[in-house]
Amino acid sequence: MLNICAVVRLLSRNPCTADGTVRCCASKGTLTPELLDAMRQHKDVLHGLVKACEDRTAIAEYSGGVPRAEAERFAWAGIPRASDI
Repeated sequence: MLNICAVVRLLSRNPCTADGTVRCCASKGTLTPELLDAMRQHKDVLHGLVKACEDRTAIAEYSGGVPRAEAERFAWAGIPRASDI
């Protein structure tokens, strides 16, 4: 079974939500047809996850004065790794 949260953690290089679409950057070949299909099937979960991380990043950055890169690492640190599940 594909753990979609672990997948997003692997792909967490600048994911963002735009007009209800989750966009992410990944190395060539990382987004296999199986993975893309799973991402499409779970797009609501992915959107919520990415949005929550964007919110956590903004809070840490603007309210906590944490630099953006560090705030992003902090936000994504809450996403379980495949080895943790």
